[in-house]
Amino acid sequence: ESNTMIYGLSGNSREMFLRTIIYSASAMYSSEDVNFYIFDFGSETFRIFSKIPHVGDVVFSSETDKIDKLLKLIDEEITERKKLFADYNGEYSNYCRNSGKKVPLFVVIFNNYESFKESYSAYDEMMIKLTREGKRYGVIFLIATSTPSGLFNKFLKNFDYSFALDMNSKEGYMDIFGKIGNIYPSDYPGRGLFKKDIAYEFQTAKICDDD
Repeated sequence: ESNTMIYGLSGNSREMFLRTIIYSASAMYSSEDVNFYIFDFGSETFRIFSKIPHVGDVVFSSETDKIDKLLKLIDEEITERKKLFADYNGEYSNYCRNSGKKVPLFVVIFNNYESFKESYSAYDEMMIKLTREGKRYGVIFLIATSTPSGLFNKFLKNFDYSFALDMNSKEGYMDIFGKIGNIYPSDYPGRGLFKKDIAYEFQTAKICDDD
């Protein structure tokens, strides 16, 4: 239930990471538990998920009207959940735990966010607002982009976790995590770093062959 940034210079690695999350969550939970809304500004391979019941919509870079409508839908969902959770300390987790009712976790995915930001910069302030307010109400964002460069600090501070896949150098990882000690991920597709108390190396799963 946390906003997460996924960094990596290779679009293939970032997409592998996101595909694994969608596939794994859809296999483990029902569409009553989790819904995905996907903004695919990369290779448009996320089209393969458009028919599964967990995915509310997949939109692409050229679909200006759909992008606008989907962002407004997400904003409206947050507003509705504010009212719904008012008697439960205004929190998604508290509502699900104590109301006896269930509302799905909304997971909003942006693949290749730098392309979205370049083409739709008018939504910068809206994205800051949505990522700031949404997580309290069970609307979380997974943002995949190449580097933190060009992202506003007031946007980045709305994210609790970061994963870094293939970066050019150790300095690239330090720009994201700060001090990471003597750790550097091996050169395998889907390999990267995650930092909690210390930095850890991880391996992203691969859900299918390349074709």
